[in-house]
Amino acid sequence: TGFGNDSDSKLYVFRHKETAAPLANPSAKTTWTLAISGSPTGGSYQLVLNGYPTANIAYNATDANIATALNALSAQTGLAGITVTSGVITLPSAGIVQAGDFTLTPLTATVSVS
Repeated sequence: TGFGNDSDSKLYVFRHKETAAPLANPSAKTTWTLAISGSPTGGSYQLVLNGYPTANIAYNATDANIATALNALSAQTGLAGITVTSGVITLPSAGIVQAGDFTLTPLTATVSVS
């Protein structure tokens, strides 16, 4: 949380929001491992599949919830039938999955994909 003035000179409270840096020259592959560290107790995150962000995913989402969020992008990505088992994301053909925006509590919690 921070404070600052906007262009109208009013004081605003800004909530902490991390944005994951894109992987340096990621290679397409069919399996990716999702890791959430820092024992979050609240908040949400997004994943990015072939450049398209998912809707927000709850910090405590099940594998099925994560798969649903990724499969919702099938019209944009052409990838359907994505599965998630114990945090391992399996795509039907090679693609790139990255961590997107996340706002987790505590602020030290992070999301990564490898």
